[in-house]
Amino acid sequence: MIAFVDFVKYHLFSYAMFIFILTSSSFLLYFVVCLAFIQITWIAGAYSISPGTNLIAEGITDALSKGITDIFLEPGIHLVTDWVIITEEVTISGAGRGTTFVQRCGFLIKGKKGKKCTLMDITVQKTGGSGLYEDGESYGLYGQSGMSFDCLRMHFDQCGGYGVHAWKTKGRLTNCQITQCESSGVCSYGKSTIEIAGEETMIEKNNTNGDDDSYGLEAYHHNASFIHILSPLTKESISKNNQNGNYGGDGTIKVVTSFITGAAVSFAPPSSVGETNKAPSSVRI
Repeated sequence: MIAFVDFVKYHLFSYAMFIFILTSSSFLLYFVVCLAFIQITWIAGAYSISPGTNLIAEGITDALSKGITDIFLEPGIHLVTDWVIITEEVTISGAGRGTTFVQRCGFLIKGKKGKKCTLMDITVQKTGGSGLYEDGESYGLYGQSGMSFDCLRMHFDQCGGYGVHAWKTKGRLTNCQITQCESSGVCSYGKSTIEIAGEETMIEKNNTNGDDDSYGLEAYHHNASFIHILSPLTKESISKNNQNGNYGGDGTIKVVTSFITGAAVSFAPPSSVGETNKAPSSVRI
C-alpha cells in the first residue's frame, strides 16, 4: 500500500517518548530515544511508499498533489511494469542500495530544462524485456531532453540496455555503481554531459550483449557528448572488465578538477586535452 506518513501520529509518539524520558534516570536510554525522535521527525516530512507492484508512479503523483517532494521507498522490492516517469523536481530515496530495490523497469527523467531531480540509495535492477522502448530495451535511468538528474549511492544492475543514459540533458553520478548491463554502463548521447565523482564509483562487467559499439563508459557523439570524471578518479580506475572495452565512442571522456555549476560543459586540466576515448583495439575483456 501507499501511505502518507501522518504528522499527528509521530507527534503523539514523540510526546509519549518525552514523558518516558522524564521518568527515566538512564542517560543512555535518553540518548537512544533522542536519536529515534530525530529520525522520526525527518521521516515525517517525506511520503513513504511500501514495496509492491506499480506503486511508485502513483505515489509520486499523490505526493505532489499534497505538495510533498521528498519521497521514500521503503525497504524491499518495488516492481514496476512501465517507466517511472519523473517530470517534477523531487527527491526519491531508499533505505540503501542493498535494501531498497526497483525491478523490471527504470526511471525516465523528463521535465523542463533548468530543473533537477535526485535519486539516492536505491538499486535498480533486472530491467528490460517489457517492450517499453522502441527496440525493447529498458534502461536503469534515461534522462530524456529535460531536467537534469543527480544520483547518489545508486546501483544500476543487470539493466536490459544502458545502465544510465542521457540525451540532450545533464546528469551527475556520485558514488554510484553500474554493473552487468546489456549495453554500455554509462552513455552520454547527443548534446549531453554526465559527471562522475566519488571513490565508491564502480562501472564493471557491462555490455553483456557483447556489442561492438558499447563499452563501460560511452560518449557517443563527436563534439556533443561528454563524460567528465572528477579527479583523482580516472576512466581507467572506475571502468573495468567491460566487454568490448572500458570506454569508447566519438565524444569526449576526460578528467576534470572541478564541476562548473550550471554549465553544460566543464573544463579539464591541460594534461587531459585531446585524450582519446577508444580502448586499444587489441583489448576485449
